[in-house]
Amino acid sequence: MKILVALQSSHLLQVAVPNLLAVFHLKVFSGYKLFDLGGKNFAYIGVTRKLNINNERLNGFLKALKNNDVIVPEANIILNEKQQTTRQLMDTLDVQKKKIDSIFCFNDQIAYEVIGYLSEKGIKVPEDINIIGFDNLQSAIIYPIKLTTIDADKPRAAHLALVSLFSKIKDSEDTEVTGKIVDVTLVEGNTTKMRK
Repeated sequence: MKILVALQSSHLLQVAVPNLLAVFHLKVFSGYKLFDLGGKNFAYIGVTRKLNINNERLNGFLKALKNNDVIVPEANIILNEKQQTTRQLMDTLDVQKKKIDSIFCFNDQIAYEVIGYLSEKGIKVPEDINIIGFDNLQSAIIYPIKLTTIDADKPRAAHLALVSLFSKIKDSEDTEVTGKIVDVTLVEGNTTKMRK
């Protein structure tokens, strides 16, 4: 999978993952990964719809599952539109009642908060539920459990974004949208396992 680093205007730089998880062949990213591990009841925990990157990740996740004839109920898509805590979002999801067995989180921070919440409720990760994050924050911070996550090669994306930005600053008349591609990879952790 690739990430597009694009300068959208002379004032706005965006790093985006086009149709994340929806247009790849290797069957290794969140929707496919959770499905391949035997997941039956999926959920997504994200941020506001106002962030395009959230919509890209959610839509890619849903498309990957739809490609496997799985439809995620709207009630299992939890977005943080009101600046709620992850605990409040998880109370809304009600994992036990809905028998959720697989969750894709917008980022690793949310994934770790979800894992903490589930632990308090006596739900074991990955024994009872699979969790996948996005960002590979654990590459920079030590966490108590190694998360299954998607790594977006942040150093390379940042480098390409800065090169593009400096180029646009140097030539302010240049309004052409430019793009660079950065690979993303699945980092296997201890928060997923084959469901029975």
